[in-house]
Amino acid sequence: MKNAILILAVLVTFVNVAKAGEILSFFDAFSNSIDASKVKIERQKYFTKSFRIIVNASISDSVGIYEARTYFKHSMTKNYQVYAPMTCRGNSCFTELPLTDASLMELDFVVVYQNSAGEVIKSDPHTMEKRDLLELPIWQSLNKKAIQLYTDYAKPMQSIRGFRDKINIKKSTGDRLGVAVGLYPLELIAPEVNVDCPPAQDINESLKKAEDNSLISKMGF
Repeated sequence: MKNAILILAVLVTFVNVAKAGEILSFFDAFSNSIDASKVKIERQKYFTKSFRIIVNASISDSVGIYEARTYFKHSMTKNYQVYAPMTCRGNSCFTELPLTDASLMELDFVVVYQNSAGEVIKSDPHTMEKRDLLELPIWQSLNKKAIQLYTDYAKPMQSIRGFRDKINIKKSTGDRLGVAVGLYPLELIAPEVNVDCPPAQDINESLKKAEDNSLISKMGF
């Protein structure tokens, strides 16, 4: 169902573009679906290491929220790789990011959601910096349970730069919302093509087997 909604949104967008007689890229075609004003993040400026970070966002959409995610990364990493699914109650959505390690000086994150009409919308990006604190901020968590993350990449990675935790990373169900809002290029998450080829066989060996089989047949065995 999720895939159907997203595909329908893509088709409608491209039909409208075609009618206008314009040639746009994949990301340009989605530009009308990006409206940062609909997402307001609680913008905390800093975090302390070795604790989880709680992301809170308020989403105002009259159509309703179908799914919301927080894509996040080490600020020195070029592309977003993973996201944490958000829990939404009304227009309030939240999630937790994994424990940070000592190497993470700054982290970037962005909230992306899909509404019930299939539009994919993102917030403005936000950056937090590390500080050495004696008191845990209220936007960080002591939670120790395993954390489930997802990736739009064809092959899930085993770890995330700047984070350490009991992390399990799974491949997403195929709704590439990060691509739809231009967080990374489509070629990074192109599905893998696995071709099973039989092992190469020496042609002389093949001919010898054929001759042996012919001889056996002539001898009446």
